[in-house]
Amino acid sequence: MNLKKVVCVLFVLVGLLMVMSCSVGQEEETDPDLYIAPPIADDAGPVGPPGPPGEIEYWEHTVKSWESTDMGNSLYYITIFDGRFELGAWYDFWQKYSDTMWFRLDTYYDGYTGNFYYMWGVGDGVVVTWADVSLIGDTLIIFKAPATAMSAPSVSGTWVNPDYDGEGYPAKAVVTDNGDGTFTAVMYETVSDTEPFDTITMTVTNQWTDSEGNLFLEVEGIVSDEVIYELIKIHADNQTMEVNISYDGYPTEIDPAGEEYQIFYRQ
Repeated sequence: MNLKKVVCVLFVLVGLLMVMSCSVGQEEETDPDLYIAPPIADDAGPVGPPGPPGEIEYWEHTVKSWESTDMGNSLYYITIFDGRFELGAWYDFWQKYSDTMWFRLDTYYDGYTGNFYYMWGVGDGVVVTWADVSLIGDTLIIFKAPATAMSAPSVSGTWVNPDYDGEGYPAKAVVTDNGDGTFTAVMYETVSDTEPFDTITMTVTNQWTDSEGNLFLEVEGIVSDEVIYELIKIHADNQTMEVNISYDGYPTEIDPAGEEYQIFYRQ
């Protein structure tokens, strides 16, 4: 082999090595907002903590082997997994039946389309419906964000209803948001009373705002040694507050015809 051929061969080899080096060192560009989860076994328990930024816990379950999880007092993020986070939602209502979890989502906001959707999920073999689009994901991923104290400063103030004077309901309530997820209500039998008949502290366990700007609060507390659950609606103008009370779980709607319904107006 003459010198010219040797030089040509060397150039070719060097070129191939450079190409291989570049291809090995080159990383595929990915969207930093998308997290690609590793594959997991069907019977895998809690996994983590790798994932999107933030100190979070998360569980992954195949849809066909859904297991109930005790939600506790935390916010959760639900997404359908298909290699990436495709769709996600905060949900504000859940119930646990036997060994399955039913969840309902009233106010899902899709950041990709800017639309609000309604979602149902049902126990084993979960089928999720987003508006008129049905999706069955390979894996259901539940993100548990650290429980944070909810604040509802708009509930603070003096609320009255003269119609309740002497009727057994508080006719006046002076409410203070404590800034730690609780608020205190000092209650008076009549609007003109200066001495309260009771003071209670309620814990805000959930809150959301509907498309009309009305604020809803789920709260609970102890009254006369009994746990009471309330659904509170503070109207968008912040001048009217409606309350439904239950001793058996949170009311599911504001119902003026309900036995334990109250309405107050900001003084």
